[in-house]
Amino acid sequence: MNTRYAVTRFMKASRSRFLGLLAFSCCLAVTQTANGQGCASASISYDQSSICGSDGRHIAMMSGTPGGTFSSSAGLRLNPMSGEIDPAASSVGTYTVHYMIPAAGSCPAVDATTDVTIMPRATVTALPNYAICSGTQVTPNVFASNMPGATFTWTNDNPSIGLPASGTGNIGEFTATNSTDQPQRANIAVYATYTENGVSCTSRPTRFAITVNPVPAVNTISNMTFCSGETTAPFTITGPTTGPGVRYVWTSDNPMIGMPKSGQDVIPSFTALNASGAPMVATVTVTPYYNSGARCSGNPTTFTITVNPSPAGTASFSYAGTPYCPVGSVSPTFTGPTGGTFTASAPGLSISPVSGNVNTSLSTPGTYTVFYTYGNAGGCSFINSTTITINNASAAISYASASYCNGTVGTLFPTITGQTGGTFSAPAGLAINASTGAIDLASSTAGNYNVSYTVNTPSCGNVLVQTQVTIIETPVLNAMPNMALCNGSMTAPLNFISANEPGASITWTNDNPAIGLAASGNGDIAPFMVTNNTNAPIDAFIRVTASITKSGTTCVGRTMVFRIRVYPSATVNPVGNQAVCQSAGATAPISFTNSTGSNTGMTYTWLNNNTGIGLAASGSGNIPSFTPNVGTANILVRVTNSFGCTSGPIGFAYNVNACRTTATGTTGDNATGRNRPAAVTTETEHPASPDMVTSPNPARSQVRVSYKGSNSVTLRVLDVNGNPVKTVRGFSSNNTVNVADLRPGNYVIQLVDERRNTVVQRNFIKL
Repeated sequence: MNTRYAVTRFMKASRSRFLGLLAFSCCLAVTQTANGQGCASASISYDQSSICGSDGRHIAMMSGTPGGTFSSSAGLRLNPMSGEIDPAASSVGTYTVHYMIPAAGSCPAVDATTDVTIMPRATVTALPNYAICSGTQVTPNVFASNMPGATFTWTNDNPSIGLPASGTGNIGEFTATNSTDQPQRANIAVYATYTENGVSCTSRPTRFAITVNPVPAVNTISNMTFCSGETTAPFTITGPTTGPGVRYVWTSDNPMIGMPKSGQDVIPSFTALNASGAPMVATVTVTPYYNSGARCSGNPTTFTITVNPSPAGTASFSYAGTPYCPVGSVSPTFTGPTGGTFTASAPGLSISPVSGNVNTSLSTPGTYTVFYTYGNAGGCSFINSTTITINNASAAISYASASYCNGTVGTLFPTITGQTGGTFSAPAGLAINASTGAIDLASSTAGNYNVSYTVNTPSCGNVLVQTQVTIIETPVLNAMPNMALCNGSMTAPLNFISANEPGASITWTNDNPAIGLAASGNGDIAPFMVTNNTNAPIDAFIRVTASITKSGTTCVGRTMVFRIRVYPSATVNPVGNQAVCQSAGATAPISFTNSTGSNTGMTYTWLNNNTGIGLAASGSGNIPSFTPNVGTANILVRVTNSFGCTSGPIGFAYNVNACRTTATGTTGDNATGRNRPAAVTTETEHPASPDMVTSPNPARSQVRVSYKGSNSVTLRVLDVNGNPVKTVRGFSSNNTVNVADLRPGNYVIQLVDERRNTVVQRNFIKL
C-alpha cells in the first residue's frame, strides 16, 4: 500500500509541534515511505535538559517519523501523544524520555530517547507582616530559602514609607516615614533565585506587608475657666488623625477642682469645685496614641482649667409692699453684700440698677422678677431674685411720640386713659399747660422731661403717673463765608460745624458741578481744585443741611447756603525763541497775546534771567525794542486778568549772536569771513510746534508729552514762579512724565533743544 505524509511544524508560545497530516491514505502506516520501501526513524529533544520545577510546560521537539508515543519512568508528568512535560506536576529528578514506534514488517521498532532533569522549586521562607511607627528604625528579617546559595530580589509598591521601590539581597535598615494622617501600607514581594546545571530558577513571590502608622497630634485646646459650683459641658478631644485606632489619653494634676484624674478621648461633665477663696488651676496633659498593629504616640499637649471661687455669702431682698400703686418710688428691703446690680425680667419696670429703687409712676403695670447679681474679681457671681407688681392706677397719660424737635411750631396734646380731672406738671424748660397737659413745642427747650399727672383715683387715692417726653435740639450750622477763587486754585478744607449738636450728620448739594465739585455729598468737603473753562466768572451755590436722630426721631436744621465764585484765567500764547544778530541793531518789540483773544483788562509781566543781553530784569506790558548784546536769556511771561487771576509762565529765549558783516561770496583766502544767514527757528523746526501735545490736562498722576521733532531734548517742569521742579534729559519724542508728587496747581512743561537754542512750552494743571 502506497501512503504519503506531509509534515508541518507549528510554532506557538515557545512550543514546537510536528503534526503528520495524511494527504492521501486509507490507513496509518508509519513504517513505510512514499514508495513503501523505507523504515521509520526519529530523534527527540527539549529546549533545555534541566528544567525548573516552577517553569511552565515544555514541548518535545521531534524530527523523523510521526505517530509514536512518549513515555518515561514514574514521577515525570508527560503527555504520551505530544511529549509535553508539566514541571509543576513532576517530581524532582532526572528522567529518560522515550519516543517509541513499534516494529512493522521488516522494519525494527524505533526508541528515540533524551534525558531531562526536573530541578527543585525554590521557595522563600514566609515573612511576618510589620506594623511600625513613623520615624522609627526598621530592620526586617533576613530572607531564607529552601535552596542553599539562593539570591534574593524584592519589590515595594509604596516607596513613601521610606523604602525604595526595589532592591536585591536582604532589606537593609531604614527609617519609616508617614507624612499623612492615615496608615501607609507597603506590600513587599520577595523572590529567591538559584542556578544549577547552567539554569537559573526563580521562585514564586513570598509577600509580606509593612504598615507605617502616623504620628498622631492633638488639635489646639484653649485654656478654660469656670466658677465654683458651675457644671461644665463634656469636652471631646480631637486631632487631625482619624480612625478607630486613635486615642487621646489625658491626665489632670489637680483632681481637687472636681474633675477625674485621668481618662481618654472625652473630658466628662463635672461640677467645678473651689472652696479655697483663691483660683485653683489644674494642668491637663493630653497624649495622642494611634493603635493599629503598633502603638504610636504623638507629642503631648497641655492646657489649664481654672476654677475661680464663687462669692461668699448670699443676698436677700424683697419689695415688702407689693403690689404697688403707681404713685412714686419704692425701695427694696436688702441684706447681704453690696455692690451688685439690679435688673428686671422685662422692659417696663423703671428700676435703678444700683439701688434697686423702682419708680412706680414711670413703670408699666404688671408683675416683674427683679434679679440681684453680685460678682467677684474672678468673674463669678451669685444671683438672687424677688418679684414686684405694679397695679393699674386707672389713670395713664401718653403723647403721640416720645421725642420731638425743638423749634417745631405747634401744640402737643396728651392722651388721658382712665381717671380725668387731674393736673399736669413738668420740670422747667418744658412749656406745659397745667390743666390740659398741652405742650408748646416752639417755646420748649431741648431736654428729657418726666411729665407728671396727679389725679384722685378710686383704687389708689391720689396717684401720680408719669410719661417721658424728649425735646431734641435741632442742629444749627455755623455760617460759611462766600469765597472767590481763580481757575486752577485749590480750596481750603470746608468743615461744617454744628455748635449745639457736634454729632450732627451733614449733607450738601452743589447747583453747578462745573466748578469742579460734585453735585452732592455727605460730611465736610475736602480740598478740591476749582475750574472755570469760560471767559467770565461762574457761581455755585452750596446748600448744607445738618440733621440728628435721637430716640427714633430725626431733626433737620435750617439749610445754610454759601457761594463759591470761580474767576476765569488766561494763558499767554506761546512766543517763539528770538535769534538776533548784535550787529543788526535794535530788536523788534514783542507784543503778547492770550488765550481769550482779547487784551482788555489784561496785564502782562515778564522776567529776564540775563540782563547782560541789554534787556531789563523785569517789566510789565510788551517787551520794547532794545539794543542787544551777545548772550542768551530766558524770558518768563505771565498774564493777569481783570479779576486778579495770574496765569502760569510761558517761556522763550533770546539768542543774541555776534554775526560777521563781511560780504558773502566765494572769493578770497582762508582769512576771509563770510556771513551765514541767521538760523530761523520755525514751529516745524523745533520740537514744540503745534505738533507738541500734552495730555491729559488737567492731570492727577501722569502727563504724556509727544511731539514730531527728531532731536533729543531736555524736558523741564516749572512751577508758577518759573522754578524747575523736574528735569528729564534725553527726552524722546513720546514719553510720560510722573507728576503725582507735585502739589496741585498750575505748571509749565518746557522742551529745550540746547543744540538749536530753542524752548517751547505748554501750560498744564495738576489736580
